[in-house]
Amino acid sequence: MIATLYRMRCLMDYRVISADDHIDLRWLPKNLWTERLPAKLRERGPRVVETDKGECWTWEGQTFSPHGYYTAAQGSGAMWAIERGGVMREGELRPTSADLRLGDMDRDGADASVMYGPTDPMAIADPELRRRCYEAYNDWLAEFCAAEPERLIGVPQLSMEDPQAARAELERLAQRGGLRHVNILASRAKPTIYDETWEPFWTLAEEVGIPIGFHLAVLVKKTRLDDETRGAANLVIATASRFAQEPARNTASRADDRAHFRRRARPPPRRQDRDGRSRTRLGAKHDSRSGHLV
Repeated sequence: MIATLYRMRCLMDYRVISADDHIDLRWLPKNLWTERLPAKLRERGPRVVETDKGECWTWEGQTFSPHGYYTAAQGSGAMWAIERGGVMREGELRPTSADLRLGDMDRDGADASVMYGPTDPMAIADPELRRRCYEAYNDWLAEFCAAEPERLIGVPQLSMEDPQAARAELERLAQRGGLRHVNILASRAKPTIYDETWEPFWTLAEEVGIPIGFHLAVLVKKTRLDDETRGAANLVIATASRFAQEPARNTASRADDRAHFRRRARPPPRRQDRDGRSRTRLGAKHDSRSGHLV
């Protein structure tokens, strides 16, 4: 991803890049899946319905996230940045309205926004429906970012539980063109991304030259926590850090698998800082005392 943004800088003079933004489910257009899914899947696919708690997303007969506007007082008490900035207005999907999002970026001094999506934690049981939901979201994302592609950098999501589907979607997106970066939720991938079933995917990624990002941890209510993780002060950091430190425990024990893992997961060179932390070539700090990326 860093290399991609470096190449983009040749086209635009970037000063500030907001590199870990999100497009949450509540802000997506109501018709995203109802208009893009195949007709046979639309009835069971994601759509917005009116409930006694207001408008909510529903799919496969279950009700999930609320849709649209809400204030800190209506929710957990945590205030969205757009509310803090005094620009949250009822009936307005500000994060997914390109002109409004760009205006907010201008006000915040952000030249570009790298945006990750909500499809990974969406609990969709039907494999075909889940695969098609990924495709529909990725198509909408391309249309959204087309308003100003040098600044709106959407990150298509790829399947984390189906290597073949992930490869097919990467190939589809690469053929369409304009792709800068894709994401896999690596810490929850089944099978693990080091498994040989992912080899066709990695081979294609090398051929098309598209950076693959690992947005390591997204925790949902049904996430199973073990004893080590349960006591952590920050569950997301604990999950991501453990994955980064000990990926080999998810691989097979055969010698050839271990050799394959070493080729895939060799860490970048580090240099030591005065404070006892080591820094990777790309600038991310690793605290040798806590084992966390900081």
